[in-house]
Order: sequence, then structure tokens, then C-alpha cells
Amino acid sequence: MTFAGTLSRWFRPAFPVCLICGRDACSPQRGDRAPLPVRHPEARAVLMRLCRSCSAAIPWIAAPVCRICGRPEACPDCPRRLRRHVAFSRCAVRYDGKMRELLARYKYSGSERLTPLMSAMLACAYERIARELGASGPHVITSVPLARERLE
Repeated sequence: MTFAGTLSRWFRPAFPVCLICGRDACSPQRGDRAPLPVRHPEARAVLMRLCRSCSAAIPWIAAPVCRICGRPEACPDCPRRLRRHVAFSRCAVRYDGKMRELLARYKYSGSERLTPLMSAMLACAYERIARELGASGPHVITSVPLARERLE
């Protein structure tokens, strides 16, 4: 092994590092972790790189209750809307304080190490949409647009 190779091993973490908190993401024992909500192998590998506490803190939506917006509880808004701009939407996670913080770190603080995690969450939402639509698959995947003030 070259000197550069030896030197790089000194500065590389011995264990995978959790994408969220940066602590060691020790490999959990079999059955030690909740089932992963995504089937794609790369997305699953990313989620396995989270430590136990960060993995447990992700507010995954197990099953949407509202057939339109995909909320995990009864939605008071969708049934009373007479006009809709989308047929339906699905999210991978509930937008709570933890997710608000993660998204802010990713979008506004330049925490690019969260990119694989956000991609894994998108894969989960995509798989849910594809399952519900069957063979026809999704017609459009889009981002949520910025408010005009933020865009300026």
C-alpha cells in the first residue's frame, strides 16, 4: 500500500457515518431496525447508513388515508375543494419538526450529505405512486415551486 493510501485510511471513519447526525452508524443486528419503506436497493443502502436514533426519528407515512393529498390521517381540506390542480399526491414522510429541520439544513445550509437521504425518500414516494397507479405509472413528477418572494 502506498503512503497516500495509508494516510487516507487514517482520516477516513472506521464505520459508516450517519448522514443526519454524523455519528457512527454501526450496522444494526438483524431485526434491530424497523422494516425499510422502500424496495430500491440503492435507496435501501442509503437508509441503512443512518444510526438507530436518526432512523427511528424519520416520520414515515405507512399508508395514506386521504386518497387525494396522501396525508396519513383524515383530511379536512380535500373533500371540500371543488376545484383541484392535481389528481393526487403522495409523500414519503410526515412534515413535522424533524423533517422541517432536515429540509432547512439541506436547502438553506448547504448540507449536501443529505442528498442521498432525500433521494431515498423520493424513491419511497415514487414507489408508492407507481403501486397505486399500476402499469400506467406516474405521468408527472415535479418539485414544489418556491414562493414568489423566495424566488426573487
